[in-house]
Amino acid sequence: RIDEFNARLLSLSLTHSFTPTLLNELRFSYTKRMLNILAENAYVPWTAITGAAGADGVGTTYSFPQAFTNTAFQIGDIVSFNMGDHFLRAGFDWRRPQDDGDFGFASRPGFWYRSLFDYALDEPYYNYARFNPTNGAIDSTPRVFQTQEFGWFIQEDWKVSPRLTLNLGLRWDHFAPVTEKNNQLSNIRFPTGDDYWNRVATATVGQVDQLYDRDMNNFAPRLGFAWDLFGDNTTALRGGYGVSYEKIFFNVGSNSRFNP
Repeated sequence: RIDEFNARLLSLSLTHSFTPTLLNELRFSYTKRMLNILAENAYVPWTAITGAAGADGVGTTYSFPQAFTNTAFQIGDIVSFNMGDHFLRAGFDWRRPQDDGDFGFASRPGFWYRSLFDYALDEPYYNYARFNPTNGAIDSTPRVFQTQEFGWFIQEDWKVSPRLTLNLGLRWDHFAPVTEKNNQLSNIRFPTGDDYWNRVATATVGQVDQLYDRDMNNFAPRLGFAWDLFGDNTTALRGGYGVSYEKIFFNVGSNSRFNP
């Protein structure tokens, strides 16, 4: 195999102080990563012969070639306001990842023989390749997967007394379902109804707009405190509690390229 890798990154930040107590930070970033895994001797299929020394994997594996271009735009803003005993921060973050790739899994045929005799007789135990069921041609999986992520937060550091400070906050995140730019997204489709087994029995596989439903209730509270135990700035007790949400691993969605 031959690997080609290239990555680019652009990051910009603008910080502006409107007043001695009001500060704003605006951020923008763009990333692009390109990975190509080429197949050497692409016209030689992967061949394995059980028990034959040096012949347990002749040729480039059926998983290649592969080509991926991952890009992401991100913009965010945070404003900070110092009010003496109250320090407020609020902001948002928006990100748009895209996975433009072709995972050539089984786009080249492979053969497995159980012995040299089977190989000599051209009788593989099994052979495999990925075919397009509509025309019988060997197929690949070019897809352009996209999603959007958006979140906002507000936080206050409140100095209740010279010995006690509270940290109060709330964050909300939205991770949009993965979609495919050229409408090449498929999944199992369950009919409506109350009979679970009947829904499974009558389910079909076909084109869909998204792989899963939106989740709009990702509210995440945060609470913390710092307490000067003896009031002499020598010993502090700190604690906190928070809820966080994480997006579904992007690879879970992009692996849908192998769905029928």
